[in-house]
Amino acid sequence: MDSDIPILVTERFQKSLERYRRNGRGNVEEKIKLLLSNPAQPHPSLKAHRIKKNADFWEMYLTDGDRLIYRWRNGHLELHDIGDHSIVGRFHQSATLAASFPFNIFGSKKAPQPSPAEPRRPLARPDLTTVQPDPAEGSDNCLKNLPEAHLRILGVPKAHVKAVQEAPSFEALEKIDLPPRVLERLQELATNVSLERALREGRLLYRATLDQLVGYVEGKIKRLMLNLANEQQHLVTLETSRPTLVRGCAGSGKTTIAVYRAIHFAKEGKRVLFLTYNKTLALAARTMIEELIDFVPDGLEVSTVDSWLRKLVEQRQGKAPSFFRNEEAIKQAIRQAISAVQRAEPQAFARYLGEYSAAENFLIDEILHVILPSGVTTLEEYLNWRRYGRGTALHQPARRLIWKIYEAYQQARNEQLHWDDLARLAAQMLRARPLQPSYDHIIIDEVQDLSAARLRAILALMDTSPNCNLFMVGDVAQTIYSRGFAWRDLGLNMRGRSLSLRKNFRNTRQIAEAAAQLYAHNQQLRKAEEFVDPEPIERNGPKPTIIECDRASKIQSALREKLLSLIEGETFRLCDFAILAPTNDLCEEYRRALTDSHIAAVTHKEDFNLFEEQVKILTIHSAKGLEFPVVFVVGLQEDILPRKSYALSEEELALHLERERTLLYVAMTRASEGLFLMTSQERPSRFLKEIDAVERESFNA
Repeated sequence: MDSDIPILVTERFQKSLERYRRNGRGNVEEKIKLLLSNPAQPHPSLKAHRIKKNADFWEMYLTDGDRLIYRWRNGHLELHDIGDHSIVGRFHQSATLAASFPFNIFGSKKAPQPSPAEPRRPLARPDLTTVQPDPAEGSDNCLKNLPEAHLRILGVPKAHVKAVQEAPSFEALEKIDLPPRVLERLQELATNVSLERALREGRLLYRATLDQLVGYVEGKIKRLMLNLANEQQHLVTLETSRPTLVRGCAGSGKTTIAVYRAIHFAKEGKRVLFLTYNKTLALAARTMIEELIDFVPDGLEVSTVDSWLRKLVEQRQGKAPSFFRNEEAIKQAIRQAISAVQRAEPQAFARYLGEYSAAENFLIDEILHVILPSGVTTLEEYLNWRRYGRGTALHQPARRLIWKIYEAYQQARNEQLHWDDLARLAAQMLRARPLQPSYDHIIIDEVQDLSAARLRAILALMDTSPNCNLFMVGDVAQTIYSRGFAWRDLGLNMRGRSLSLRKNFRNTRQIAEAAAQLYAHNQQLRKAEEFVDPEPIERNGPKPTIIECDRASKIQSALREKLLSLIEGETFRLCDFAILAPTNDLCEEYRRALTDSHIAAVTHKEDFNLFEEQVKILTIHSAKGLEFPVVFVVGLQEDILPRKSYALSEEELALHLERERTLLYVAMTRASEGLFLMTSQERPSRFLKEIDAVERESFNA
């Protein structure tokens, strides 16, 4: 920008601008220049006008359908949002938008020009030792408007927060018994001209502020997730001609190895496809790549398996695939199939499936959690498929009838797809017509959570690309989605093609021991052929802590206090914390609780930067493959974790509890330094009784 008028942009604007330009619309800068050329009388083509119900803000036209929301304030042009006309409707619902987002300098840093709506106000750098109190403020302590949480994030001990807020002047802060580094930090913050207005409005510019503070501890999460040990490095450049599996225990750095490997071969000009199970881990992988080399190379594609398969099917059939709206809709289609087969062959049904007919859920589960995930396409394959996790035997006549139920389901679903149906369809398409051009390398992270059907689709891609290299990393001890399979079931002989990582680089010995105590109760999963028993860990740290509240309603307060006390100690930053919950609803509850307390937080449902100064709130499922210095696990009550089970047999109940226990194991092993298990005296999770290697704290305030 050539104008002398400084421009500030919100984070919302920055993110929206990226999306806007990705959609091929790029005249934004010219329109802003046009606005700056005559702020008092904007060019008629902009159709600039005040927004109703919020007259401080304006909207202007970029195109007939696109808008830009802005405001003039203190000689600055503030850009708040950009997008289609719906952004104006959203803006009407938020009269406090201006105070909701931190600003970053977008254009010139020259002295501000007068606003067309306001008189000139000089913004010279303040000297807080001599500045006269503002009559409207009644104090020259510009820190007084900071919320308690912000001051504690800056290192002010809880006992001194009120004294800092009530200090009549900045000099008075020196009389408070603050640690020297904290006092120095507050002085740097208070005398920074770019932050003065934010402080007076009671906002803290999290990332911009903390990066400027003298002596603030370097973020640990970046070092944690981006470093490689010598024993991991050779796997990055390992040349293989056959599918290779790296089996690693929790904390062995599997995801980091996979990311470095993707970068290595992409830099060599190879076409690389990096796949993982969930969206959060795919987003984290992109973030890690950008942190390492500042961009994602053109030849490197990062995606979830389901997104990649969906895109393939849509391209091949010329329309987007249609999916069942929820699991209950899938079950209803299976019930219709069961009824159809029972009507068609009542005698055979009574003879061979009579013992299961009263337990309809057994037959539904056989279709939904055995046949569909297996990816088998013929009766012969199903007759020979090993039903992992289901101890109940099914003789061949019963299997033949169940296969008829599956075929009836394929008719009843009426083009609606389960995700494993999508994988089967994609595999058929790839075998019928190979992908051109194909990939040189396919890297799969957290492979243990892919169903056999999804892996069959990837193997179909491999079969039609003979020069493609397949590199997979995973840990069977962290399987939380599929019932499992053996490689030989897919026609793969992995003998001599798998490598083990037994060293845990992430967790302290105390965290690993507590997690191992819990996992020792999972007898079925420990028998899996791919299970890796980790080596003893030498790195020490504090024991994991169970924080027990007298009532469940106090857990959020207890978590907030513990988090802020850890930040006060200047050991951790906001980005070092993660809150892991078993459900989406719990994630949203904790996000609201933290933001209401003026603590920046973001959930897995939002696009976030792994290293941004925010607390990450994730479902345990979405946290797979990630790691954080400090983890809080919430929802540790009966019927939440473990979830209430409606299993009708001891076999299914035992398997359900193993899966739920694995979920907690995954959550615990995300922590590298500090682990806090949050519960209450009201229905505490049964799993907590299985862990002895912990400290216990009570919270009854």
